[in-house]
Amino acid sequence: MAATYREVSDAVVAAQTDVEEAKIAAKLDVEEAKVAARDEIAAVNAATKLDVEDAKIAAVLDAGDAKDAARQEVEAVTAANKLYVNAAMTVAKDFVDEAMLAAKKDVEEAKVAAEKEVERAMAAASRETSNAVGAAQTDVEEAKVAAKKDVQEAKVAAGDEIAATDEGKLWGRLEAVAVTVLLQTGLAFYQRPRVQVRGGWAGLAGACATGFYQRPRVQVRGGWAGLAGACATGFW
Repeated sequence: MAATYREVSDAVVAAQTDVEEAKIAAKLDVEEAKVAARDEIAAVNAATKLDVEDAKIAAVLDAGDAKDAARQEVEAVTAANKLYVNAAMTVAKDFVDEAMLAAKKDVEEAKVAAEKEVERAMAAASRETSNAVGAAQTDVEEAKVAAKKDVQEAKVAAGDEIAATDEGKLWGRLEAVAVTVLLQTGLAFYQRPRVQVRGGWAGLAGACATGFYQRPRVQVRGGWAGLAGACATGFW
């Protein structure tokens, strides 16, 4: 049992020693692992930093290259656009020149056509004017003839009307004289009852005439009224 106890003690001591060694070894491993991890982290950080710097440098270089490429692209596009614009302007200028030539030609043709049309219109107007003048002259001559005829007819009609008017005036005067004579004769008849009038109005007129011729000293004045008075005086 003593041997067993010693063995157990030796085993315990050996186990404790192993545990201590294991702890030391584990501690060393942990320290080494920490150091290794630290070194790894430092290396990683350094590598990362280098990568970042490289990336920055690369990014700067890429940005410069991109800028250069973009600038070159823009210059190329600008040059292409300029060439396109110049070509388009050239084509447009040619088109405009052709259009102007065509328009000028059309204008010249239009002028010629307009001049011909104006000449035809003037000739037609001249013919129409000549025809109108001829027709107007004919109308004037016909109007003159008609007017002359109307004047002659008017003169004849006026003469007839004047004659009728004079005749009417004459009959009016004769009627007035007859009335006056009748009045004067009636007065004389009633004042001189010894005179006998026979034959109606004709007898009365004859009596007036007889009285007038029997007394030639009677002077007739004042037209028809004077004649009526003379008849009455002679009748008296």
